[in-house]
This record gives sequence, structure tokens and C-alpha cells, in this order.
Amino acid sequence: ILLFVGLLFRLAMPKFKKLQYLIDNLNLVAREILTGVSVIRAFSTEKHEEERFEDANRKLMKTNLFVNRCMTFMMPVMMLLMNGVTVLIVWNGSHAVNDGTMQVGNMMAFMQYAMQIIMAFLMITMMSIMIPRASVAAARINEVMEAEVSIRDGEEQEKPREEKKGEVVFEHVDFAYPGAQECTLTDINFTARKGETVAFIGSTGSGKSTLVNLIPRFFDVTKGRILVDGVDIRHMKLSDLRDRIGYVPQKGVLFSGTIDSNIRYGKDEATGEEVQRAASIAQAWEFIQEKEDGVNSAIAQGGTNVSGGQKQRVAIGSVIVRQPKAYLMDEPLSNLDAKLRTQMRVELSKIHRRLNATIIYVTHDQVEAMTLGTRIVVMKAGVIQQVAAPSDLYQNPVNKFVAGFIGSPAMNFIEARVERENGAAWLSFAGQRIRMNANCSRKLFDGGYVGRDIILGIRPEDIHDNCEFDHRMEHNRMTMDVQVREMLGAEVLLHGTIGGTDISAKLSPECALRQGENASLYLDVNRIKLFDPRTEANLLYIRSQYDENIRIS
Repeated sequence: ILLFVGLLFRLAMPKFKKLQYLIDNLNLVAREILTGVSVIRAFSTEKHEEERFEDANRKLMKTNLFVNRCMTFMMPVMMLLMNGVTVLIVWNGSHAVNDGTMQVGNMMAFMQYAMQIIMAFLMITMMSIMIPRASVAAARINEVMEAEVSIRDGEEQEKPREEKKGEVVFEHVDFAYPGAQECTLTDINFTARKGETVAFIGSTGSGKSTLVNLIPRFFDVTKGRILVDGVDIRHMKLSDLRDRIGYVPQKGVLFSGTIDSNIRYGKDEATGEEVQRAASIAQAWEFIQEKEDGVNSAIAQGGTNVSGGQKQRVAIGSVIVRQPKAYLMDEPLSNLDAKLRTQMRVELSKIHRRLNATIIYVTHDQVEAMTLGTRIVVMKAGVIQQVAAPSDLYQNPVNKFVAGFIGSPAMNFIEARVERENGAAWLSFAGQRIRMNANCSRKLFDGGYVGRDIILGIRPEDIHDNCEFDHRMEHNRMTMDVQVREMLGAEVLLHGTIGGTDISAKLSPECALRQGENASLYLDVNRIKLFDPRTEANLLYIRSQYDENIRIS
């Protein structure tokens, strides 16, 4: 019996473990199909998804059949053994009774004891059906229960410094996600002072959201330290740290209840006036009033009964009602339309002035960054490229990446050869020659760029077609083949080519140039940028007060 039960365990246990993972896989496929049903229909991939589900279901079915066959085979074998033992006892006992060496009562008692033992083994085998599956499930639960919390309260508790209240400081911070071989953030060094709005912009994947998530200690830094109110956040209680911060994620999260309960989520004891004020600042009061029950209107699980923009505004309201000294905003206006974005920018500026709060603001929108930011941090691949005031960032970019990222339409970049003639530097490209002013010429001569290629940066708004510039720009004339003409507000935007290089020019509405024409355009050389083709550094860059905190190429 023991050998038989052991054999069943050996065969069934691995299959029970596999069974749990196959159930997970089936649930995963079913969840993906249900959540992505609109995409599946749009791409007409219903057949493919059916095959995925059938494949996952077939694997689960085969494993289930094998396990159940093992278990169903067990019962007949155990009954056969039990009845076989009974027959054996009666056979031997009858001979003993016949010989007079045993009483019938003794034989019946022995038979009952044997049946009790066999029934116990039968119960063991019945339990063996449940034990393997239960052990697999218990092991998985224990994995969660025994997982260590990676973020804990600091052992050394320090009190915030009043003179540093509202200040957020990054000191040479590196960060890598667990298991990653490369750092997501490298040498992040900046200070957001009390009452200041620091806007972070950069391309997708540059580490902006990761940086924001380090401040409330959703992750701990790999190197360096972060200070809030003058204290290393690892030396503060998590509850104290997060009470000082108002966090608005990329996607607003609402809980089942009412609009009022969701706004009060940030401050449970908030008065009705505070709730209304927070909703008004978040531009949510207008749509709340349109609802029949107002702030007592029900919110379904996950906020599925309100639009994405409404959900985001209520989420912003739950942060504003707390009135923290530091706001962390990770693209909070991404789900709003143009009108509401403009209104929210005004309201966030008011928050900045009224509450004297520090705001760390992450966005892809240059207009938001330029409007809200007292300083702007440009990031690329987890490294700060430049920290500057909005106007300085536009006029004095540190490198080609910043120059191309700031401004709309984007800066034009043209490869040009540096030549020297009559004591001045000239740039030659695609049959065109542009004369540099004295400052540019000196930079090119001192840098040894004569006879070498550089990258010429021209903003579309620094290209003109007005003849009044002839007397000043007679050496800066370019000929462009116009390919596309479009209206950009009250201005004309021309797209074309100069010797095969794409270029854009923003001109006045009086511009009469049309598609297919050759345009004579004039360049304002006092506003151009020159970049080294190897390092992409701006040769005309003027160092600022913020450069000591970052690495300049």
C-alpha cells in the first residue's frame, strides 16, 4: 500500500505543480483577450486569439486528465487490496477455526482491526488527492508572505530643518532597477528650492518618472542621497515623508465610493469648503455640478464611469486638498483637452504663488514646462543635459540634443564646412555660403575648425524672407525648394530642402511663397548655433550659474 501511494505521489506531484502554472496562463490569456477586445477586433485577429486560448486550454485539459486518471486509478486498487486482505483473513481463519486453534470471534476481531488499518490507508490516499495541490498553493502563498519589505523606515530618525522646509535636493544620485545591469539614472544633481517649480522634460525613457518615484521612496537610490526638508529621506519615517508630499501619477486612480470620498482621500477631515476649493483649482467643479448628486455622485471601481480627464482632475483635487509643501506631478495634464490644459496651467501657477509650494513637474509638453517652470531640467538617457531658466534654455542650449528638443517647430540642423576668407569664417553647404559674424568666426578659429565639418543649427523663426534684411544679410542668403506650405496660427510655415537637406522656416503671414517655388531666404547669423559633430556640444555656449551641478560635454 505504501509503495502504491508513494508511486502515485511521485507521478502526480510534478503535474499538480504544473497544473497551477497552466491555470495562471489560461487566466492570463483570457484577461488579455477581454481587456484588449477592441484592439483585437480592430486588427481582425480574433482567429489568432482563439487559437491562443485553445492552446492554453488544451494544455490545461491534458494535465488535468492525467492527474484525474491517476487519482481515479487509486480507488479501485485500494478497494481491491482491502477486499483481498479480507478474503485472505477468512481463508486462513477458516482453516484455523476448523483445526480448533482459533475462535470465530477472534477471526472476526482480527478482520475488523485489519479493515480499520486499511481504511486509514484509504483516507491517506484520499488526502493525497488534495495534499499535492494544496502544497503547491501554500508554497506560492508563502513566497508572498515571506517576501522581505525592501523599503523600511530609517533606523536613524532625523528631524526636518525648518530653514529647509519645502526643499528637495538630489546629491549625485544613481539608480538602477533591481536586477538591471545598467543605471536608469546617472549622477543626478540638483536642488528644488522652496516655492520653486522645477520642470523635467526629455524624450520617452529618459528617466523622468523614475526620478519622481525616488522622492517618496517607492524605490531607494543606488548611490548618492535625496534630501527633503534638509533630511536624507532614508532617515525619515515613511509616513512622515509621504505626509509632506503630494503625488499626482501619470494615470489618476480613483476608488469606489463618491467624488467627495475620493477628494477627501488626501485629507479625510477636510471641510466641504476645502473639498469645493480643491475641486475648483483642479478644474473638476464644473463637471461635478453637472451631475445630479454633485460631489456625492457615485464612482465605480477604478473610476470606469467617468472619463479619463475627469478621473485625472479628481485625482489632482485629492492632492491639492492636502496642501503639502512639495508637489510631485508626473504628467498630470496628459488626459485633458487643450482648453482644460490651459486652465490647469493657470491654476497650478496660482498654487505656486499662493501656497509658496515646491513643485517637481514632469512633462513632455514644452509649453507646460516653459509656462510653469522657474527652472527646467532637460534629461536624456537618465543624465541631466542642462538646467536653466526657460529663456536661457531656448537662447543658450548646451548641446545639440537640448537645442533640438526645445522650440517648436524644431531647430534645423545642417552639416557645413568651415572656410576662412578675408579674416572671417564662412560656412559652405549644398552650394550655399554663409558669412559668420566676428564672435562665431573667433570661436571657429580658436577651436581649429577651419577646413573641418561642423553642425549649423538654425531655428525656423530665425529665417526670413523680408527684403528689409538685405542690407544686413547680403552674405546670408539661402535658396530653398519649397515643398509644403502650412499655416501655424497667424504665421506661415514652409518646409523644403536646401541641397537635399530638409529645412523649415517660420515666416510672416504676408509670405507669398507657394509649393514648388524657389525661395530666397535670409539667415540671422546673430542667432545661429554651432555644434561640434563629435561631441554635439554648442560651441557658442555661455556657462550659467547652474552648470556646477551638472556635467557639461
